[in-house]
Amino acid sequence: MIKTGNPVISIYTEMTPNPETMKFVANKLLYPGKSIDFSE
Repeated sequence: MIKTGNPVISIYTEMTPNPETMKFVANKLLYPGKSIDFSE
């Protein structure tokens, strides 16, 4: 296996109470102290 020194980041989705909305979750903090909303 080749080591690059870059950490592996896993991103997955979780369901929310709203069936039209999904929550994206990562195993590492991507934007410390911030949140991001994506809309159409």
